[in-house]
Amino acid sequence: MEIRDWKLGRSGRLSWVIAAGLLLLLLVLMPLGWWRNGGTGPQVQVPMFYDAHYLFPRPWTQAQSVPGVPDPAPVALYGDNAISQSFRVETENAGMVSLWLDGPEGTAVALSLTAPDGTIYAAEIRLDDTPHQYNFQFPRTSAAVGEEMTLRLMAAEAVPSAPVVVHTVGGDRLGAAVRLNEFIRPGNLVLQTYARGLPGRWWLDAIVAQLLPAVFRLRLQQYKPLKGAIFPLLLLTVGGLTLLFLLLARPGKRPFLPALGWFTVVILGSFLGWQLLDGRVRLVPDSVVLQPAAQALPIAHIANGTPRLVDDLALTLWTARRDPEPRFVFYDLVAGYPALRVPADSQLVFERLLPRNGRLHAGILAQGDGALRYRVLWQDVVLVEDTVAAGDDIVWLDVDLGPFAGQAGALHLVTAAEAGTPEGVWLMPQLLAETDWLLTALSETAVPVDAIFNEQVALAGYEVQSQGDQMQVTLYWQALTPLEAYATVFVHALDANQNILAQSDAQPVQNSYPLPLWPPGVVVADTHILPPTDVTQLGVGLYDPVTFVNWSLVDGGVTVANGRLLLPIVEPVP
Repeated sequence: MEIRDWKLGRSGRLSWVIAAGLLLLLLVLMPLGWWRNGGTGPQVQVPMFYDAHYLFPRPWTQAQSVPGVPDPAPVALYGDNAISQSFRVETENAGMVSLWLDGPEGTAVALSLTAPDGTIYAAEIRLDDTPHQYNFQFPRTSAAVGEEMTLRLMAAEAVPSAPVVVHTVGGDRLGAAVRLNEFIRPGNLVLQTYARGLPGRWWLDAIVAQLLPAVFRLRLQQYKPLKGAIFPLLLLTVGGLTLLFLLLARPGKRPFLPALGWFTVVILGSFLGWQLLDGRVRLVPDSVVLQPAAQALPIAHIANGTPRLVDDLALTLWTARRDPEPRFVFYDLVAGYPALRVPADSQLVFERLLPRNGRLHAGILAQGDGALRYRVLWQDVVLVEDTVAAGDDIVWLDVDLGPFAGQAGALHLVTAAEAGTPEGVWLMPQLLAETDWLLTALSETAVPVDAIFNEQVALAGYEVQSQGDQMQVTLYWQALTPLEAYATVFVHALDANQNILAQSDAQPVQNSYPLPLWPPGVVVADTHILPPTDVTQLGVGLYDPVTFVNWSLVDGGVTVANGRLLLPIVEPVP
């Protein structure tokens, strides 16, 4: 290089002064700022295949622009219902979580957070008059990187006619699982986590998480031939060489040091501007401090005649079939309710396994000019049909799904133009169920049992009754710990020689309440129907639905080799 390249000049000195100021600001923000370090909100979209399709949220073609970050889906929360979200801690010193809330001003919203070590923190807030992000601080975690935390929300004061609304998003997010009450659903609550503090590499991890979000880093490892740490190093090398090329190819052969100074100003200024203006780093965030609590907000509500939230179709719209095209169906808030807007002639198809005592609750509305005919179908069975004209008030539907309990199939929400081409609106479409299979204690008429399967599930008792010309067997289960594995329940009707005369194999509660949903300590009443036979005893157990291997069994302190518990028929079945 020529000597002139190393001369600063007035412009060069100014560039380095500005760069030093920006660097000083970055150094101040490192220990004092709250840095966003992860979360489950919409971040980066990646291709499923290297052609014309994107994984989420909808297909596109080469002639169209690439779809942007999807809009969050509003989900209604009210009464005793709870929404939970697990998330991974991505950096050291995580100490704040942020999420979006909306609802009637002054409505109380309770929140609890379970830390990786089991410590629980909680707080209650009153909603403001405008929807926005709410921040919740908790003691910083210094050794929990990669571990999971669980956040839970309830709005006991809110009612279905005036719910609290939270944001969710579809797709696969790292370390996340959203639950409506205890029911696991695809998708995630939109939240962001923040870290603060100087020890360790937390700030470097936070910056890396900003530039390469975890979901994007995972996709790089999945789709590229060079996996693990090799590809990120190559990516960093290519990025560094690109920056060096831009610097060396500076226009006009300007002196090197001034160009380097202004280049540094642009890089630091762009990064800090992006972080500060987008709220990715904050100095003094408006937040609520969570306090230690004895227990998390409850998710196991014993049936009291009030249906509980099982599913929200807005949350899982991204998994549904949307006709005529997905891009014509979108989320909205209408009259304070989460809503799905659809064309005049449309069909939404949700593949579902229906719970016992299930009901569909939804509002229907037509906007524009004309009238729409609304229909709800289960498979090919029309459950309800109504016509709504534009300008009419909201019509609320309460559809009984009980006759189809335990069935897997398609729930159809259909609109058809009767006059004109108005736009259709499905308001707050939710599946509810009265969970009468959850009990606080063993039924007084049950026969007590002391059996434990796989050291995780206890059979507390059973009951045999006649139901017409059939035999009804009710098993009373209890989860001893939170369960992750699925298992199939078998009930064998046996003769005196232990030959199987009839049997029932199913997931608990008519296939609709598998083990990972069971709240620990709560009694789950699981009913099985068997044909009338000359039964002298029952054989009961659990087995892995993939390997068909019976779960281990300890009966009264004694291990049973084949995993089948023998239960006598206490009273003959008529």
